[in-house]
Amino acid sequence: MSRERLNIDRIPIVILMIALAAVVFLNYILQWGLNWIDYTIIGVIFISAFVGYVRGLIKAVFSLAGI
Repeated sequence: MSRERLNIDRIPIVILMIALAAVVFLNYILQWGLNWIDYTIIGVIFISAFVGYVRGLIKAVFSLAGI
């Protein structure tokens, strides 16, 4: 059962990585004209989401451990 749980826990980070790759790919294909400022904003959002995911995962592990 714990193996299935680990796969479920990875879903948000996989979706986040796919969304980031999709923005970069669509910019290349559709010529949206994103510059370095846009990529910086996207990067800050990505890092914030990743940190929130990790903090939530750590809190869940500690709550399951009873700490």
